[in-house]
Amino acid sequence: MRTFVAVSFDSKIQDNIRDFQSKMKLETSRFKKDINWVFPDECHSTLAFIGEVNEADVKKITNLLIPIAEQTNPFRLKIEGVRAFGRSARVIWAAIKDGREQIELLNKQITSALSENGLYTEKKRFSPHITLARIKDAKAGKFVKDIAVTLGRYPFGVMAVRSIGLYQSELGKYGAKYTLLEEFSLGE
Repeated sequence: MRTFVAVSFDSKIQDNIRDFQSKMKLETSRFKKDINWVFPDECHSTLAFIGEVNEADVKKITNLLIPIAEQTNPFRLKIEGVRAFGRSARVIWAAIKDGREQIELLNKQITSALSENGLYTEKKRFSPHITLARIKDAKAGKFVKDIAVTLGRYPFGVMAVRSIGLYQSELGKYGAKYTLLEEFSLGE
């Protein structure tokens, strides 16, 4: 099964993502087929993408995440601003303004523990963000990126991060479906 560790968002943040996406869908309606919007309740900030593991590895991962979560205090996360990856925007994402340092520290702790136990090999540079849409066509990407630049300070909200989760990702016809396998409370 494909797995990852992430922070999920409360209903207020999800509602603000939904509002943003509704506005963007109106602005980008002519590129409807070229833009895949992430469902707001599926939006998250990935701390570590682990990839394919078996059932025995899930137990090992759980045992590694428990002490990391216990030693991490809850923290505040402020999500503000819209950005794009790629010259002609392949991904539109929301920025983490406050709490970025804590997200980066969690990433380092989690990936180090997983790597030491042979459960993590990702080599990409970590960039905390929340994916809002994936874009298939360069022309659509340029158009969406131009709009996104004008929304550089879009406020998605503030929330307290009190837990992290281990998720399963199942790829399907309409994108990925995420299932929470285990939740780890912070600071317990």
